[in-house]
Amino acid sequence: TDIISDGIPLGGIQISSDGKPIVMLADRQTTGGYAKMAVVISADIRLLAQRRPGERIRFQRASLGAARRAYLRERKERQWTTAP
Repeated sequence: TDIISDGIPLGGIQISSDGKPIVMLADRQTTGGYAKMAVVISADIRLLAQRRPGERIRFQRASLGAARRAYLRERKERQWTTAP
């Protein structure tokens, strides 16, 4: 159901009134009124951004610790590939 409008984080997953998930990326609005069910972990945002509209994706629950480890691993890989 619709809720009072509040902030929308990068990767926020909203559920529209017809029950379909909407993942909010860089072009998202700053606030919104749909219910939010989860947030995509930051390490997976770049992978999600490469998907085509309408392409099926599967969500998997991640603990805070797993999300942190994925972030640190992705950050380390990014530093390795962008080092001069």
